[in-house]
Amino acid sequence: MKKKELSTKEEFQSDVLDLTRKILSGVQLKEIDWADSLKGQARIDFLKYCSIVASHPVFEQIFSMLFYPHIEEAAIRAENYDIVSFHRATANGVSLVREFFVKYSKTYTEEFEKDPEKFDPQKAFEPVADE
Repeated sequence: MKKKELSTKEEFQSDVLDLTRKILSGVQLKEIDWADSLKGQARIDFLKYCSIVASHPVFEQIFSMLFYPHIEEAAIRAENYDIVSFHRATANGVSLVREFFVKYSKTYTEEFEKDPEKFDPQKAFEPVADE
């Protein structure tokens, strides 16, 4: 079995989260694949939407505001394990939504922004026929 090389801290953390989600029988990002079956203009529109959302300046702020209070509550103020579990599960859900947008934003970049110097984000895409 060939060992996978991890290139970034983010990829390593994503793999750890997926492993934890698998162990706990939770939803894994790779299982949410309905968007992968989109074709033509619907795929372009979806990927572009994810890219716009994930690249917006307030994107990370929103997820920080939703994520970190749950982690803090679970780590510092929780009176019992039920409270810890609730906040950890909520933080996991918030994280999963963030990861979803980032995944498809990266897909958009890989497929449509291969040469960023030549890419014009203001130029509209020509409609693509559904396959």
